[in-house]
Amino acid sequence: KGQHHVLRLIREVVAAPSTGEKSSLTAVLEHQLRHLKRRALVLVVSDFLLPPTAEGAPEPWADPLARLARRHDVICVRIYDPLEEELPQRGWIPLREIETGTSIDVDARSKSVRAAWAAAAEVRRERLLAVLRKGRVDLVEVSTRGDVAEPIARCFARRAARHGRR
Repeated sequence: KGQHHVLRLIREVVAAPSTGEKSSLTAVLEHQLRHLKRRALVLVVSDFLLPPTAEGAPEPWADPLARLARRHDVICVRIYDPLEEELPQRGWIPLREIETGTSIDVDARSKSVRAAWAAAAEVRRERLLAVLRKGRVDLVEVSTRGDVAEPIARCFARRAARHGRR
């Protein structure tokens, strides 16, 4: 659970081959529920930029995550790019969704567009936090522009302190 272990985990995630297929967080969590027999530490690494649900509808992955957290030690690691939360005031920005290939151009000169972008990001984050609080799952947020290992190591240190370990 030290810095070397965190770095090993990061290397394994980075080295994992991409399937090139659209991913389903719900399917991944259900798979882990079926196959993990002994108590385990489960790191759910995702950007959590998932399709929106109907107003007031629960996230489809919330229940499997909560069930997984009841049996295992689960930590969600949210990978994010600061651009997802705040647009720079730089004119038109072309964006492409990796899994679907959908492209859009966003006019970042518009104050209302930037405000709506930031508000949507805040709503997504609050929905994520609500699901994690309800499931009693820890969250580590890792920026694409920062150190990867440090936030994860800090999370393990907080958890150790919370459980009375050094």
